[in-house]
Amino acid sequence: KYCHEIHDMCVRDVRLRHIKYVVYNSYKMDGDVRVDTTANIKMRIKSMFNRLYDWAVEHEYVEDNYARKFSMSKELE
Repeated sequence: KYCHEIHDMCVRDVRLRHIKYVVYNSYKMDGDVRVDTTANIKMRIKSMFNRLYDWAVEHEYVEDNYARKFSMSKELE
């Protein structure tokens, strides 16, 4: 729900800028209402990308884990 901007992209096409955009600008739609994410949800999204890209590196879909190239800033607090 929160990563709909990149849900149709192949994992090898997703870059750091896409991951950061989703983490910092994520939201979901509840009917016609936009629901912004909390800092906790943003941390969970980042964690999900970390694990996804660890798996993708291990299985040689990508060479680098872009999700681990940035840390969550205090902007989320």
